[in-house]
Amino acid sequence: MAGINTLRPDPGATHKTKRIGRGPGSGHGKTAARGNKGMWSRSGSSQKRGFEGGQMPLHRRMPKRGFTNAVFKKKFSTINVSDLAKFDKGSKVGPQELLDSGVLRKLATHGLRVLGDGQVDRALHVSAHYFTESAKEKNHEGRRDCRGHKPVIEAVQNIFNVPDLRKRILFMLALLGVYRIGAHIPTPGIDSAALANFFSQASGTLLGFVDLFTGGNFRRLTIFALGIMPYITASIILQLLTVVWPYLEKLSKEGELGRRKITSYTRYMTVVLSALQSGGIAYAFEKQGVVVNPGYGFILMTMLTLTTGTAFIMWLGEQITDRGIGNGMSLIIFAGIVVGLPRAIFDIYDKINTGEWSVLVLLILVAMMIVVVAFIILVERGQRRITVQYAKRVVGRRVLGGQSTHLPLRVNTGGVIPVIFASSILTFPQTFGLAVKDSNSSFARVLSSITDALRFGEPLYNLLYVLGIIFFCYFYTSIIFNPNEVADNMRKYGGFIPGIRPGKRTAEYVNSILTRITIVGALYLALIAIIPEFMITGFHVQNLPLIGPRLDAVLPQWVTQGLRVNFYFGGTSLLIVVGVAMDTIQMVESQLIMRHYDGFLKKSRIRGRRG
Repeated sequence: MAGINTLRPDPGATHKTKRIGRGPGSGHGKTAARGNKGMWSRSGSSQKRGFEGGQMPLHRRMPKRGFTNAVFKKKFSTINVSDLAKFDKGSKVGPQELLDSGVLRKLATHGLRVLGDGQVDRALHVSAHYFTESAKEKNHEGRRDCRGHKPVIEAVQNIFNVPDLRKRILFMLALLGVYRIGAHIPTPGIDSAALANFFSQASGTLLGFVDLFTGGNFRRLTIFALGIMPYITASIILQLLTVVWPYLEKLSKEGELGRRKITSYTRYMTVVLSALQSGGIAYAFEKQGVVVNPGYGFILMTMLTLTTGTAFIMWLGEQITDRGIGNGMSLIIFAGIVVGLPRAIFDIYDKINTGEWSVLVLLILVAMMIVVVAFIILVERGQRRITVQYAKRVVGRRVLGGQSTHLPLRVNTGGVIPVIFASSILTFPQTFGLAVKDSNSSFARVLSSITDALRFGEPLYNLLYVLGIIFFCYFYTSIIFNPNEVADNMRKYGGFIPGIRPGKRTAEYVNSILTRITIVGALYLALIAIIPEFMITGFHVQNLPLIGPRLDAVLPQWVTQGLRVNFYFGGTSLLIVVGVAMDTIQMVESQLIMRHYDGFLKKSRIRGRRG
């Protein structure tokens, strides 16, 4: 009987013998006598050269451009500050001037680099592609240096040196100019004299409050009479619905796609609200007798005109946000408010010339405005930072986390929204009283007494105003900031507050801190809102029970009757103007710094309301 080991293939056969079994020479089976690690421990001989037994291959561990690949190396022509000493004071020094003077023999591929060795005792206009930190600290004048001009003036000059930033700012100014042109196109069918008389009687009502956000368009009933108010209302409504409607809450967590859908819903709601408001305005003005040819034709024409104007303003705001600089909607409100500033300055000048105001009163007014604006900037940038520590995590071959960061809680989390809510609610009684002023019913008389008690400067109005601001601060903060969600996200990514257990205890801790700083923000908003009201109308203390007449006799007239400053200095308008200006300047400075220019300040950076 033949053994298996004696079997041979037939003569002429081309098929190789396949050995069955295990061992070093089998090509199959276990790794006998080859160890346990490395490419030679694997059975078979099919491993490619460079195989490392399941580790990351060497060619994948190397940088894509190699360790010392000269092809990708940046090459600069280098000079020191001391090399600039041969140039005269005020000279413009650039790569070409350095080549002509012999300081440089040739210019490298990536341009000129200035190092900080040496010193020059004269101001020069130096332009280079890169400045080291020590070179920027020298007293020179150049692209990223600190020369003889003031930083703010130099930053403004740099704005127009950057083509993209210059185009963005000019585009923003052009669209704001289009908005102001539309502010002078009236709605057809309105008697201008009767409308001006009507608004003179409606000061302090909801109509005057709406006129603030429209930049005077509502007072003249132009095609932009509704302004951006319907869009703001729609945004606030959808933000409130996000808390109670699971569908919107789900959309808000879906990233960019969800935000786009919410934005489209905001646009649709803006058009619907504009149509409803414009119809109500047309009907109310017909009743007040300010329409030349009343009827359904005027109502439909007004609805079409005002709704189209609001949709166009909404488009302008979105274009400014996408292709300009800053938030478009905020800048439109900002432009509508500050457009009354020149008129207010001329009014103050006339009061000084006529002797109604003294120079001392003017100085007090200017000082108070500066203090109030500085106080707004200080508090709007205020934050309570809670330390958050992230645990280390191993992901593949990398160790992530382990760093310490902070959770910023703003002092004024609600922004200007609480003031808007409180002001709008307190203006409803005056608006209703204006609608029934010609009636002799008992309801009209009761409503008239309520409106008299809720006029600007009255004690009841100031009390309800402050309480309303405090209430809406807590209400709006509870909607836009959810401590439970913050605690869950923190725990999900391995974060924790030192000394506080993750989860429910973290949410309670954050909520307790937020509650304490919200009362500070609420009192700040109340103070900012009350001070301008005092400057406009004063405090009518004579209506206080018991001590009112005595206080009225003792206090000076400017305390009880105010300084009669224009309405643009109101608390709401002041918060909007300062906040939008801070945010816009921060965005412009960020664009400058991103392009290697200095900002508006030397040793610090301008921060907006969000930090």
